[in-house]
Amino acid sequence: IETVAPAGAINSNVVDMSQWIRLQLKKGKYNNKHIFSEKQSNEMWSNQTAIENMNYGLGWFIRYWNGKKLLNHGGGMPGMISDVSLIPEENFGLVILSNAETGMVTAIRNYIMESFFLNEPKDWNKMMLDNWKKRIENFAKENKRREDVRVKDTKPSLPLEKYCGVYEDKMYGKAEVSLKDGNLFLQFLPSPTMKGELKHYHFDTFYIDWEDEFLTRGWVKFEMDFNANIKHFTIEVPNSPDFVFTELLFEKAK
Repeated sequence: IETVAPAGAINSNVVDMSQWIRLQLKKGKYNNKHIFSEKQSNEMWSNQTAIENMNYGLGWFIRYWNGKKLLNHGGGMPGMISDVSLIPEENFGLVILSNAETGMVTAIRNYIMESFFLNEPKDWNKMMLDNWKKRIENFAKENKRREDVRVKDTKPSLPLEKYCGVYEDKMYGKAEVSLKDGNLFLQFLPSPTMKGELKHYHFDTFYIDWEDEFLTRGWVKFEMDFNANIKHFTIEVPNSPDFVFTELLFEKAK
């Protein structure tokens, strides 16, 4: 967890987090002391980036629920998921910490808010369980689809050592492809835990099962130039929980 320390390595509990929620709802004031200013609080709660169906402030997702501004942010690591939600207009806040990797946290949050403000909470447990089952079903269908379209009995265009080298994406940084025990191995250099063996899928496409089980299976596609030299690779990781790879283009270093 040290590799994501700025994002998720603070040890806390619901008692401590409740005090932090009070600080947020008081716009930076706690026990008659100003930890941060009201101006800074307003800036954190203001729209900074537009996202589908919501906006993002500074550390907060922003949307409207039941006609009132709802601020929240979740978090997750293998084995745990959490959520903090605020409705400032109602001076309402809650924190949920769990030791599960399911939609349970969202179900609990929505049930509590509807119990407080609508008096007729939906059966969020059933709804989230149904959604989870559907997600697993769709994931299995996608894996089957990829296996069905796979062209059998193909080989890489070049000897494996020709794929090896350092690649770089202008936005993300560098990645290295090497040979390990006779197979290609991909390592994202800025992120030590993002690594795994590349296994041949078809032609010049390989699939990767990450050593970090938090990441789902991905596909790495290499492209050649007219001189049969590897030019770059792209990567696709469907159902990735936190990382979006689709805009990355890793060009091979000269």
